[in-house]
Amino acid sequence: MMNKALANTTVFIVTYVLLMIPAYLTYVDSSSTISSGSLGMNILTLPLLLHMGSMLMLCYVCFIRGKLIGKSWLGFIPLIAIAFEFLPALSAIPLVPSVYHLLAIVIGSFASSAVSVPTDTRPLHS
Repeated sequence: MMNKALANTTVFIVTYVLLMIPAYLTYVDSSSTISSGSLGMNILTLPLLLHMGSMLMLCYVCFIRGKLIGKSWLGFIPLIAIAFEFLPALSAIPLVPSVYHLLAIVIGSFASSAVSVPTDTRPLHS
């Protein structure tokens, strides 16, 4: 049922933005947990789990939307954002995850338009 709902562009955008809210609200706590490099028992904190869960849900939403609009690679854009948020070397580069989130929203908003292929096979210059 949710799969067909994501065919609507408005539903996709609202769902994506609503799933981004917990990711950005918990960003400070989860990034400080990862960057501290502590190997203690408290590495899986609630903010980190909420952040990761919302990011994985964004990937799922984009994979479903991508299949519906003919861009099955759309789900890889939030995966790149996850890499830039959670890998210590890449998380030092600011704003890249936000750019990838905007890119996923923009690309996912535009449904694929069928390219018309001409049926006439005559060369243009005879």
